[in-house]
Amino acid sequence: MIYNKTYIGVHSTDKIDDGYIGSGRIFKRALRKYGSENFTREIIVFFGKRKDALKAESWIVTDEFIAKNSNYNVTLGGKGGIGLSNKGRKLTLEQRKTRAINSSRPCKESTKKKIGDAHRGRKYSDELVAQMSERFTEYYKTHPHPLKGFRHSEETRKKMGKARIGTKLSEETKRKMSLAKKGIPLIHTRKKVIDINTGRIFASCKEAGNYFGIHKATTLRWLKKGDKIRYYEGEIS
Repeated sequence: MIYNKTYIGVHSTDKIDDGYIGSGRIFKRALRKYGSENFTREIIVFFGKRKDALKAESWIVTDEFIAKNSNYNVTLGGKGGIGLSNKGRKLTLEQRKTRAINSSRPCKESTKKKIGDAHRGRKYSDELVAQMSERFTEYYKTHPHPLKGFRHSEETRKKMGKARIGTKLSEETKRKMSLAKKGIPLIHTRKKVIDINTGRIFASCKEAGNYFGIHKATTLRWLKKGDKIRYYEGEIS
């Protein structure tokens, strides 16, 4: 064991050499990272019934045991199943602080690169984007936005300003920013939209979305792609 950490678990089997080492979420992550060859399995005791094994596990894997940084266990013992032993459980202030410290370790640059490469170029379907948009819209009708009232520090604002030096905005971006400052949602802008296949003209993208029966987020994605509908030249007077 590279870090000399332990993991306590319960396993039911008819074959001792079935290759099982552990099933904890954090422990599995360590297995993938360091390889199973860097871990050893030790059977503490045999039980004839699983319920007896779970009972013994509950005596060992307690809140105090989990709070220590010398093991991979993150849920209370005795119930079995990922997440079941954490249902309805409340952590003490000391336990929350310990977890915060353990989870605040910075990622390696190689890890950051892997995460970035995995998400780069990833595209969501129109249906998924529409569903996400609807859920967030409904959620924020009854919940305050997490950034409401938030202000960046003076140092952060200066850094953001320096990063934007030399950046030129397109005319479309300027138009959107102007509408946003006026409090006019993009979906309600009075700009004509044309159906490329039929030539039908709509008074606005909202009207086009209602005609096709699609969410406003999907309508904007269609306009961005330009293969089904696009903006029609000329504003409505």
